[in-house]
Amino acid sequence: LREGSRLALNNLQRAADLVRRLKRSSIDLDVMERRVFKLADLIDDVLLGQKERLELARVNVSVDCPDELILDGVPGLYEQLLTTLLGNAVRHAFPVQGRDARLTLSAAIGPDMRLHLSCEDNGVGMPGEAQVHIFEPFFTTRRADGCLGLGLYLCYNLVTSRLGGTIDCVSAVGQGTTIRAHVPAVTGEMKS
Repeated sequence: LREGSRLALNNLQRAADLVRRLKRSSIDLDVMERRVFKLADLIDDVLLGQKERLELARVNVSVDCPDELILDGVPGLYEQLLTTLLGNAVRHAFPVQGRDARLTLSAAIGPDMRLHLSCEDNGVGMPGEAQVHIFEPFFTTRRADGCLGLGLYLCYNLVTSRLGGTIDCVSAVGQGTTIRAHVPAVTGEMKS
């Protein structure tokens, strides 16, 4: 009885946490208003939303983001960017399950006062001729698998048009891929 009560309480706490995070995420995506937010919390929310997909693909994700990194911006744009980067990496970097699939999300403010975000995987990588086109609309190497080729194009548009930054890719066949975004950052302070 005690064990059952403890499990029920833990599951209720997790459900309440999930609802709180989903409410915050849906507000961010619907309203797209500027506010002060902790980037580490936003990354946690994105990972929670992608948890089932990551578990099914057996992808381990590590995060390198200072807890004190606080931005004044539109969190929904960052959430959309990170969700798309993660989804794209899971779908393309690890076409075969069973390998040691790892993703690393990194974020830091550089001396240039720009936010440097990266999504690095240890997946199959891509040849140079594919890298030249990955940010173009409808470019995909997996059209036969139902891919439309819009994921990284969406990321490109978010970074360049909405966030005023740049995005690039470093990859080699068998060596994985790193997508890096560099955007102007306005840091903020959380109010108590």
